[in-house]
Amino acid sequence: MSTVAPARIIKKIFFVETEKLSLYFGVSFDELLYGTGKMKYDFVPQDINDVQSYVVYAKDLAAITEKVNLARSEIWIAAADIPTFHYSAYNELTLFQIFSWHKNANDFSGMYEDFVKDLNTDSLLQSCRKIFSNYQRTPSTEIWTDHTIDSMLQHITYHFEMEHFKDKEMPILLCNQLMEMMDTLHDWAKKGAKGIEPIPFYFYVNEVDTGNTFVLIENEKQSWCVIRLFTINGLSINEDRFCRVVKNWIDNLVKRSTCVSSSSSKDRSKFFSNQKRKNISLVNLIQAY
Repeated sequence: MSTVAPARIIKKIFFVETEKLSLYFGVSFDELLYGTGKMKYDFVPQDINDVQSYVVYAKDLAAITEKVNLARSEIWIAAADIPTFHYSAYNELTLFQIFSWHKNANDFSGMYEDFVKDLNTDSLLQSCRKIFSNYQRTPSTEIWTDHTIDSMLQHITYHFEMEHFKDKEMPILLCNQLMEMMDTLHDWAKKGAKGIEPIPFYFYVNEVDTGNTFVLIENEKQSWCVIRLFTINGLSINEDRFCRVVKNWIDNLVKRSTCVSSSSSKDRSKFFSNQKRKNISLVNLIQAY
């Protein structure tokens, strides 16, 4: 026993001292362990075995977007697929997106309605409304491609063809909500502003897909980046070097993109008309069955 206790004391003192040194000199613990060439990140995987974890996820995201808004931040998005901020305004579209992810990730055998029945939907959707409200009150710049909505359309098509809906009208409702969402986005792009206040909104279209959705958030004190993974999960990185790299990449992406906000009505109409045609084609496919 006399040899064990000192070892434990030494380890405890070493950790405490290391923590104090890190705080005093402004050097992260990761840098002390791995060197300055490494970066730190946060990844909290979604618990796919507990459907109520989605309620917690939405609540946490609502709290984050509230802090983002209060900190007078700006949001930059390179959208490989539809950002959560947009479809969070539509109940069924939000629930469907979560259902689709859960079914694929957890091999869920039930129908869409079965999944929704097991959720605390009131709490989840209340958080989603807060997410959308906070997003509307935060200046943002977004870069989409002609394929940004394709993932959502493919999910609706797949689950319709696999007969995962008890309500045969649900796929049509999802398409209608998607159309309404795009109409809202079109209106924002036309005005160069969003929400009631209004808040600056800059919308760009790029010809090249980005692979993943990148969300960069900046304010006077800090910046951090979220890389969307598997629809729901995300990799959060608040390392300054990485954020600068992402910002530089987004800035260059903007230069190679077409701004369809305020001006450029021809390019704007062309982009949104193409998105509408794809949505209408899916509606016609569903109705033809």
